[in-house]
Amino acid sequence: MARSIIVIAGALLLTFNFLAGIKAQDKAKQDPQEKPKSTNLGKDKDGNPLRLATKTGHVSNYDESKVKPYTLPDPLVLQSGQPVMDADTWIKKRRPEILKLFQTEIFGRVPENAPKVKWEVAATEPSAMNGTAILKRLVGKIGEGR
Repeated sequence: MARSIIVIAGALLLTFNFLAGIKAQDKAKQDPQEKPKSTNLGKDKDGNPLRLATKTGHVSNYDESKVKPYTLPDPLVLQSGQPVMDADTWIKKRRPEILKLFQTEIFGRVPENAPKVKWEVAATEPSAMNGTAILKRLVGKIGEGR
């Protein structure tokens, strides 16, 4: 009797795992067919495109009156609060701090495994904009041997 209960329990467990696997496979098949939610929210009153950042929920803003007040850090004061008193301190300490702020807060960083880009001038127009500019058309080739 105890042996049959163990066999029945084992069979139920196997059935449950099998059904769960089928359900996961069905979901995997459905996911590629689902259309991603649109991040385009139309335009604001001035015609600027509104976009939604799906990870953060942030909506793009072109109206400076909506920006929260902030104070830029003093470029001649280290993050520790010590003032920059000479060129050596600027080059070795403060400049790298500011560059890191730009990397983390403004531009972002290039991943270490990013492919190299080789730029070539494809065409040059020396009299662009009625002779006030030189227009160079560039072609970027990504990766090695391409």
